[in-house]
Amino acid sequence: MEPIAFYGESLSEYTAKQIIDYIITEKLQPGDQLPNEIELGNALGVGRSTVREAAKILISRNIIRIERGRGTFVSQNPGVSDDPLGFQFVQNKSQLLLELLQLRAIIEPSLAELAAQNATAEEINRLQLFEGKLEEAYDKKLDHSEFDVSFHTEVAKCSHNSVVDLIFPLLIKTVPMAVQYTHYALVTETIDDHVAIIKAISDRDGRTARNTMEEHIRRNIRFVRKGALNAAPVKPAAKE
Repeated sequence: MEPIAFYGESLSEYTAKQIIDYIITEKLQPGDQLPNEIELGNALGVGRSTVREAAKILISRNIIRIERGRGTFVSQNPGVSDDPLGFQFVQNKSQLLLELLQLRAIIEPSLAELAAQNATAEEINRLQLFEGKLEEAYDKKLDHSEFDVSFHTEVAKCSHNSVVDLIFPLLIKTVPMAVQYTHYALVTETIDDHVAIIKAISDRDGRTARNTMEEHIRRNIRFVRKGALNAAPVKPAAKE
């Protein structure tokens, strides 16, 4: 990092940009630790208070996170906020769910097909792990949506398309919504579909992976269109 030459914006904002440049040039990954306040301040020619204000800006943008007693770390999905499109403010949640499912029906079958081409043996094992945890939660009558999210996220990662990693968290918000909205009526079908998708990916059968994923999502679309009632609350799935 070079000491700051400050022009035209607040010093803390400029410092925040310099810290972002440091993360990029040093190729820091999510979970990597940044230098402490004193080291950053010395490198940029600013005081600790300015570094602290810059850190607040970066935290608000989900670029870094601070763990008390440990230090400052690069966030998961840095720069991507939890709800960048403001879904929480949409009044008609059932319509939002339907439209997001429609978008998933366009995108996810292609991702499943790519996964059949590109998935490693380790990634296929992770798919099986998440599916097993989903089935275990279902057998214990617990909320399985966390593991449903993990399964679909892992299929997307198996595509080995780096852009997908950034946009997929927005699409996958529909999984917990769909599980609640369908009153858990489609769990057995979900399990069967997941098992079939894993087999197709493992067999490198892209066409079957695509077709099974498409039917899996469209079944939820048909159910939502029928106007299923929201599910009653259930116990959360046990954390690992």
